[in-house]
Amino acid sequence: MSSPEALLTACAASQEERLSLISRANEALSLWDNWLHPFTSGSETGDDPAYDDNFQLMREEINKISGTDSALLCELAQKCLCECARDIRVVTWYVLARLTRDGERGLSEGLLLLVAMLTRYGQACHPRRPAARKAALEWLNSAKVTDALLLWPGVDSNEAGLTAGAISLLGS
Repeated sequence: MSSPEALLTACAASQEERLSLISRANEALSLWDNWLHPFTSGSETGDDPAYDDNFQLMREEINKISGTDSALLCELAQKCLCECARDIRVVTWYVLARLTRDGERGLSEGLLLLVAMLTRYGQACHPRRPAARKAALEWLNSAKVTDALLLWPGVDSNEAGLTAGAISLLGS
């Protein structure tokens, strides 16, 4: 597996170009402002969504062996993130749904959502247990996600650069 720096170098030869990709990704984080306002009652990141109906529907959909409905996953993720909780699992499932539906653009935008949420809320995001957080992030390296990547063999240098910038921000 390549490091974020190696990925950036593959997308941009000069240090100036690499810094530009990171800057572009950083500026794009604001695209998610409407989804990431703090909750006003209770915790600013909401309650653990594990028993929320939308979360349960997402879990059922993501656990299907095949035929996952990416439009439904995107809709449920938005509801969960905007109305219930800031949850890493929800965002990683959203990344898969967007990748499946929109290819590289969906991947970069989904990763930017993850970066934006973690930048704002950090350790306050759900799940709160370190092992569960690690598992949620490692899920992005699962066969389901890599299989979805294989559906989009073409590379758009603009989107690849934004993805590399997002991954670099995630690694920092």
